Amino acid sequence: MKYPYRLSFKKTLEIREDGPDLLIMRSSGSALRMKNPSPGVRELLNTLHGTQQTEDGLCNLFTAREGAFQTAKFWYYLEQFEDKGFLSRGVILDDHCGCTLIPVSSGFKFTEVAIAPDKKFVLSRFAYCRNHDGRMVIESPLGHAKLEIGSKGAALMAELATATSIFGISQKFKWGKAEIHAFFTLLLNMKALEARPMDEADGAQKTALAQWDFHDLLFHTRSRAGRHNTPMGGTFRFLEKIDPLPALKPKMPGKRIVLFKPDIEMLIKEDLPFTQVLETRQSIREYSQNWQTPLTIDQVGEFLFRSARVKSIHDPDPKRGSYYQSTTRPSPGSGAMHGLELYPLINECDGIDPGLYHYDPMDHELCLVSGPTKHTEKLLDQACMASALQYEPGLLFLLTARFQRTSWKYESIAYSVMLKDLGALYQTLYLVATAMGLAPCAIGAGDSDLFASAAGLAYYVETTIGEFLLGSRGA
Repeated sequence: MKYPYRLSFKKTLEIREDGPDLLIMRSSGSALRMKNPSPGVRELLNTLHGTQQTEDGLCNLFTAREGAFQTAKFWYYLEQFEDKGFLSRGVILDDHCGCTLIPVSSGFKFTEVAIAPDKKFVLSRFAYCRNHDGRMVIESPLGHAKLEIGSKGAALMAELATATSIFGISQKFKWGKAEIHAFFTLLLNMKALEARPMDEADGAQKTALAQWDFHDLLFHTRSRAGRHNTPMGGTFRFLEKIDPLPALKPKMPGKRIVLFKPDIEMLIKEDLPFTQVLETRQSIREYSQNWQTPLTIDQVGEFLFRSARVKSIHDPDPKRGSYYQSTTRPSPGSGAMHGLELYPLINECDGIDPGLYHYDPMDHELCLVSGPTKHTEKLLDQACMASALQYEPGLLFLLTARFQRTSWKYESIAYSVMLKDLGALYQTLYLVATAMGLAPCAIGAGDSDLFASAAGLAYYVETTIGEFLLGSRGA
């Protein structure tokens, strides 16, 4: 027997009149135009928009208005709503709403599933639970829907941490097998359940998924369109609510060092050819032995000037859709926001005392953040281990993000945008170092908490998202 799911419209659905003859509904980019909606259609829309009702109940409401001969018309409209992803499905447990399945993309298609009562299932390792707008929600980056759950549903979810069956749960909670079967069906439709043992047909997918970490797949799906219904891109969600961060980080209070500025016009004429730089670019982890030729203050100055300085700064211009300060720099930045900062950690450099510095890209100066500490020493040790160095590097660049600078404009993709900016900056640092005959090497991982402690910064406001080594080349 087919389970009588409680149907309703998603809460994100908008219904409005557009003139006397047209009703428009939109949800996650989908729209449906209905001309001259009849009284039965209007009642169907109002019922779905306000309450949960079974298919039979909705059909009875519709035909009471339209006539019994209009049943086919009812199913036509219901199919339209289904195809657009407008419909949520609820399951009742002990007279309470146990769960509601909500599509989050146009890729969702509900499928009835036949499940043997003794077949065991377990919650997918990719499924997770969170509080969303005052409701407990189960989500998975594998699927195109999410599941709102109540206390009864939460109890059932807890049982699925280990393999169990419809029969096993019905015995423990005394719930009907039909309701539990429907609950399992919803979880299978959102790809939150796995069969135990796994079906042979899923073998290839199992091999692929085994090589995804939970957080990597979640990050991938939530920063790309297709498997969620949250706004994306430059939404300016905090416009007129929170002031954007300025293009330049406020000057830090420490001792300042003015850096050398190279002659760019001369470099344009005399620098290595671009193709030679591009073809010879590589990570170099071997430096001049025993610091016989350490980096110099002028090399550091030229390197930073060529790769990270502010070339120009631009004020907001709302008439042109620009609501924040922007800058032009040698490396590209999404939306010209340039929310990344460089902190050189000097270990050995001719002309600069050891310590942690911040680079001021506007005035082209270094500002001392702190001298050598146990934190900075550990940062250097970690850089050695991450890059398989035999001894500490002369200079370690710690690249941070002022997170709110980017997330003020971008929604859903903010952190993804920061990493893309970091990748572009990495390439710029590599190319400049290669043109200068230096030894560059990007590092794949670092300790953001440790850096925040070393620099005295708030972890959620600004900390590292990348590290980069620089030294003099060995023989």
